[in-house]
Amino acid sequence: MSSWKKLIFSMMVSLPLSLPSTGQITFASRQYALNNPVIQIATGDFNGDGKPDVAVFSVLGGTVSILLNNGDGSVASPRDFPAITPDANGSTTFSALAVADFNGDKNLDVIVAHSDHGTGIGFVEVLLGNGDGTLRLPIATPLNFYATYFFGVGDFNGDKKQDLAVYGADPNTQLSLITLLGNGDGTFTRGSMAQGGTGFGPTGSLIADLNHDGKLDVLFSTQFGVNGENNDLLIFLGRGDGTFRSAMQLTSQAPATYALASGDFNHDGIPDLVSCSYQAQDCTCEFGVCHCRPFGPPGSLAVMLGKGDGTFGGPGVLASADFRNSVVGDFDADGNPDFIVEVNSGLTVYLGDGRGGFSTQATSSSSRLMNAKAADFNGDGLDDLIALNFTSSSTNQGPDAVEVSLNTTPGFSLQASSSSQQIQPSGSATYTINVGQQNGFSNPVALGCSAPAGVHCSLSSASVRPGNSITMMVTTTANSASAVSILAPFKFLYAFYMPLGGLVSIGFAARGRKTRRISSVMLGGVIFAGLTLQVACGGGSPNMGGGSPQARNYAITVTGTSGTTQHSTTVNLTVQ
Repeated sequence: MSSWKKLIFSMMVSLPLSLPSTGQITFASRQYALNNPVIQIATGDFNGDGKPDVAVFSVLGGTVSILLNNGDGSVASPRDFPAITPDANGSTTFSALAVADFNGDKNLDVIVAHSDHGTGIGFVEVLLGNGDGTLRLPIATPLNFYATYFFGVGDFNGDKKQDLAVYGADPNTQLSLITLLGNGDGTFTRGSMAQGGTGFGPTGSLIADLNHDGKLDVLFSTQFGVNGENNDLLIFLGRGDGTFRSAMQLTSQAPATYALASGDFNHDGIPDLVSCSYQAQDCTCEFGVCHCRPFGPPGSLAVMLGKGDGTFGGPGVLASADFRNSVVGDFDADGNPDFIVEVNSGLTVYLGDGRGGFSTQATSSSSRLMNAKAADFNGDGLDDLIALNFTSSSTNQGPDAVEVSLNTTPGFSLQASSSSQQIQPSGSATYTINVGQQNGFSNPVALGCSAPAGVHCSLSSASVRPGNSITMMVTTTANSASAVSILAPFKFLYAFYMPLGGLVSIGFAARGRKTRRISSVMLGGVIFAGLTLQVACGGGSPNMGGGSPQARNYAITVTGTSGTTQHSTTVNLTVQ
């Protein structure tokens, strides 16, 4: 085998594998009745115990309810806190719920948004959290403008205080993105406006750094035209000072978008999108009889991978059907984001392979994903689902129950007790790798580890049953960290090697004795300089200049396999 073929083969062998689990994803659901019909749900740790709790917002009841996590996947009875004046007319397009720390005390707070049905004037109310699962009386900020959509929360001006982005307009002005800058006490001051698009308003949105400039941007989908044609994505690029550029229209890979979700499906650090849509219907009703006709593009599911410049590419449409909602999470615990969609009368799981591809399977759970969120509610390493739903005694005024769907997929998890260690060259480090049991899985797990050149890893056992742990020993060679000497600033001299070598070659090819003598001297100089610079750049000699060794970071991957299920975990090692 040629040397280059050996190199390619060794690189392929050393690459850590991360194959998706092919086990059937299953859920077990349980409903928890609420005191009022609600419109939105959010998760967060409201009592500081490290477990995700639940918050819901009722416009009809005028309350925010907190349901604390018991730690086993169940939640306590709801505790209601006043938020707004109860509105018998129900929600508006501006009605929303979000969680963040608005006063910098490290406790999660809750914010709700609503608008007047007659005037469209919006307002927000912040309920500061006490850190024990209770909320204080609301702090109101009237907006004094027509508010149609609540984009969300983020620090848009870099002052470490949470701000708001909303869609609205003053009288006689076009709909625009309007920022509300946080004062750090639960109140807000109106900031800038950035001109938006036209059409029927946002159907989904995302706040993230979409062009990798370290500043938050706002993206939303919208439908133009009375027939739902010309679906578009619009992006407001943030300047980092609380202002945004005017909306820029992007090319969408989906024919229509009614719901957006986000995740990094190819591990490039850039947010990607999941777009869901369904076939719209135009219905005319007379004397209790309705006649409907489809209009606009058919329903579809699309994935759009972020490019890092604020735009998105394929793969585009994955399937055509009526897709209504989606939620992103890691449902097979392989470290790759997956997503679940509500399609027709059931749920379908799209398991990510970490490269932007997916495999699909139907799953058992509630047939609804109303405002669904994903989080690990019972601490088993698998993401569960939480959503709104209707009880059997519901009055059609809105969902009146929280439904927790625990992920019951059998499997195992891998987790290192310490994710990072630092040692000296020729030193060693020990990591403990815990193999967790998920939902009664008891099959043995075969283990292996892989490390880059200069680092060796070994495991105390090649196989273990879930519920146990092993140790991994990592050792390094003497040259795992490069020496840096006082000659390091002269690395630019390497640039003279090639032209100088060329002159030497020409000199030896010349016929004159004097010319060849000069070339010999030049050759000696080249060799001397090369040896000197080689020592200076860590060629094996000690650090002659007294400089500190340059730190090197290594990633060591541990992989566990049982049948068709494979998971990996990575630890970091710094050698200095």
